[in-house]
Amino acid sequence: MERRIYLNTGDNPGNWQTSLNSGGTPKTINKGRQEAAGKNETIEAETEENNQPLIPENEIIDYPLGILFNEILPSPEGEDAKEEWIEIINQNNFEVDISGWEITDGAGVPTAYRFPKNTFLAGNTLLLLYRPLTKITLNNEKDSLVFLHPDGTVADLVEYSQSPLGKSYSRSQNQWIWNNILTPGKDNIFPSSSVPIETPLKTEISLKENPAPNEKLLASAALPISNKAGLILIIALTTAIFFGIIALLIRKKLKIN
Repeated sequence: MERRIYLNTGDNPGNWQTSLNSGGTPKTINKGRQEAAGKNETIEAETEENNQPLIPENEIIDYPLGILFNEILPSPEGEDAKEEWIEIINQNNFEVDISGWEITDGAGVPTAYRFPKNTFLAGNTLLLLYRPLTKITLNNEKDSLVFLHPDGTVADLVEYSQSPLGKSYSRSQNQWIWNNILTPGKDNIFPSSSVPIETPLKTEISLKENPAPNEKLLASAALPISNKAGLILIIALTTAIFFGIIALLIRKKLKIN
């Protein structure tokens, strides 16, 4: 079975068909898509406004890894329609063209946001997307987000349930954590250590209805006392108590004499 239109949902049975090629077409464009192109059929979901395919036929593209969801806010303390946001990170040290990449949600009425042409994400950069721009509603009880390449393959996926009020769902290495420290456009910080994940400094791109100019931000955090410093503190306190006891004994002896 093969998907007919890559960027349309895979939950729709009508978007699937038996491959016209015996054994399927692993690692190549689906045969059905080739046949449709040969018959000059219009596949609206796979074209831009000028009806030019996002991906030329029979071309296989290796998309870079490291373009991932980094933090999302499904249940803000303010108005959901204005203050929900999705944050994406480019973990690479080079710029990536994400034109035609798409974010879709899974619960309720699925909504998709496709990045327009000439959308480039610089290396080690965060991209902040607010709901007024994407129109994606993050359901509080349960939802999922899928990040798709232009050919329909999955770049990243995140699922969550029972989102707490005012907490973001944040990536911590290879796991996700509900976090009461919101860091839109900055390195994620967690209460357990108050130390951000070890990633290079980033540039925030905050996209609302009217995107603001890029603004460079420096990640800051309060570093905990090191083990060495803690040991020195314990030794100092012990020494002070010891000499305090000796002083009391000497004073008592002098008083008796």
